Amino acid sequence: MEIPKPPKRMSVSTFFDPKIVLPAIGQAFVKLDTRTLVKHPAMTAHAQVSWLILGGTALFLLGHAAFKATVWRIVPWTRLAAAVVLAALALLTGHVSQLALAGLAALVVLAVAAAVRVHFPQAGPDAAAKGRLDR
Repeated sequence: MEIPKPPKRMSVSTFFDPKIVLPAIGQAFVKLDTRTLVKHPAMTAHAQVSWLILGGTALFLLGHAAFKATVWRIVPWTRLAAAVVLAALALLTGHVSQLALAGLAALVVLAVAAAVRVHFPQAGPDAAAKGRLDR
């Protein structure tokens, strides 16, 4: 009986393939209907919009945290802390505009990226090719 070989790992550049990224961005714009956000940026965020903005961002961060925990057996504290911050931002629902809430969610994601970059400076765009992934 022959033991099957494990599949080759996908390169990081595969995830940025336009065939994958562009349809995903298109669907996000269709579902979010950003025209309302652009036409009325000062409109106060109600519960549904807040769930969409903050929940989607938290789902992204927690999904990546689960991936890292499963594959590399580490706890990505920066992503877990960011999810807690996003949950705290939910308290602003009804008090701030949709644009402000989306901007705060984007700042949380940028803070996670900056924290990872500071903590793992060797992890760059070509880190996967050189075998140095941020752990």
